[in-house]
Amino acid sequence: MRAAIDARKKLGIALSGAQGMALDVADEGADKNAIARTFGIEIEETREWSGKGADLFATTEMCFALCDQHGYDNFRYDADGLGAGVRGDARIINERATPHASGR
Repeated sequence: MRAAIDARKKLGIALSGAQGMALDVADEGADKNAIARTFGIEIEETREWSGKGADLFATTEMCFALCDQHGYDNFRYDADGLGAGVRGDARIINERATPHASGR
């Protein structure tokens, strides 16, 4: 893994490709929530944090805030197990940002 750090620069490869973010959710146990922001083949940022004292909705909100901060209009997540709840939380967050035409 250490050999991959700055390998793009050492090999003279220009940074290009899609930018994105991925989320892996955790709960109250020893595992951590984690995100990774990427630009093409390069990982630009990683973060991890405990789920203790929070919930999946708060984690999803944090991911949306990071997307907004970096100008991303979507993110990837592990939709199995605990991550399955992200879909519903994301729908609610998106509905808040995009009010229904009926005014509800």
